[in-house]
Amino acid sequence: MSFFDKLSAYADVWKLFIRPPRKAYSIADLGAAEFALGPKRIRRTDKTLKNPRGYKVFVSIFEPTTRLSPELPVVIYCHGNGGCRLDAFPAVHSLLPFDICVCCFDFSGTGLSEGEYISLGYYERDDLNTVVEYLTSLGRFSALGIWGKSMGAATTLLFSKEKTNIGAVVADSPFASLKTLALEMICAKTNLPEFLARGVLAILGGQIKDRINADIFELSPADAAKAILAPGLILVGRRDELTKPHHAREVHQCFGGQPKDFYEFEGTHNSQRPPDYYQRIVDFFRTMLPRAPPLVSTSRMKAALEKGMYDPKLFDMGRLKELNPKRFEQLQQKVS
Repeated sequence: MSFFDKLSAYADVWKLFIRPPRKAYSIADLGAAEFALGPKRIRRTDKTLKNPRGYKVFVSIFEPTTRLSPELPVVIYCHGNGGCRLDAFPAVHSLLPFDICVCCFDFSGTGLSEGEYISLGYYERDDLNTVVEYLTSLGRFSALGIWGKSMGAATTLLFSKEKTNIGAVVADSPFASLKTLALEMICAKTNLPEFLARGVLAILGGQIKDRINADIFELSPADAAKAILAPGLILVGRRDELTKPHHAREVHQCFGGQPKDFYEFEGTHNSQRPPDYYQRIVDFFRTMLPRAPPLVSTSRMKAALEKGMYDPKLFDMGRLKELNPKRFEQLQQKVS
């Protein structure tokens, strides 16, 4: 077998990146729409949204039936590449006792949501933005946190870049660079030296781009982390065999938001998380979300712009640039 024949044989690895096994479940698997959690009653509301590519994205929001305040903080849970919104139930049981609402959804290409492929963060950040815009429009959430695992962690970091409406970011087992991770995986699975693995990566990149029209191997959550403004907590298992701990350490080192913390727990990429893992995350959100900037909808932003009341400390400059480029330039000059 020639060298190029060997590379072609390895090219089916693309499925590991954009078409892993899809987790099948039904709405019934989400359980009762209202249930008890300790002394609290929790209500689940299901919603179907459409992302920018026109795919249906299935969303669930968990909230206490009795609110101590008209507006409560909310945390969006972003699942991994082989997961779905069922994976958010540990977050539900950890956060809702403290009146922190939880929103979860199936990324396009996973669970019940439409779409054939995933993209490890490239298009998933658009799904996340769709969910954030919807939650913001409801007007009943005071602050926003995001908690992502694996692909969801990478998506969280890519999405959170330069956002000013995010109060706290938790990233469990993120990759720092997808190109680096892919080379590590190819070398481990094929025993090829790195210079030959790069040839396999070139074939993979072409096959993936043909299917989803995106160069996913240019994704770098570590680079995105440099421009994150929100506080961050980065976590990883000491024995993570997929996204090795050096990825999470690099993300933490690059992370721009303050304060930031790093926690290495005993476990692998998909092992059950220990109790102190959840305790750290709960403590982090309980500390950071009360200090977070308020969630402001696009309609409120437009109204503020019309009245000349736009405050760059409270609103998202990236969204302002899309809504009113001229006003964005004026504010940038004013700030500088």
